[in-house]
Amino acid sequence: MTPHAPNVDADPFALLRDAAELRAAGRPWDGTAAELDADERELKQLARENRRFYRRSLKEARDELVEDAFAEAVFSLRKQLRSLEGRTVGRASEALVKLWGNMLR
Repeated sequence: MTPHAPNVDADPFALLRDAAELRAAGRPWDGTAAELDADERELKQLARENRRFYRRSLKEARDELVEDAFAEAVFSLRKQLRSLEGRTVGRASEALVKLWGNMLR
């Protein structure tokens, strides 16, 4: 994430995209503004004035976070398949088969 100058007029859409990524990751508005070197009130106002763009950027950032978390979960289950404990392997196998079945629907 690149830091932004306090002047939100420089590239407001880049600022909003970065704000959306931070907010999607759970950062509060004050932390988001501090990270981006922007005024919190101005940043919120910019998001309100460009609501459609901001909400689309927020949705895209959230979707990406969920995809990343899903990939990590699958990776974790695949590691468990190599466990020396049969119970762990069985549970991981069962979870992956259920996941696969749900994806086919």
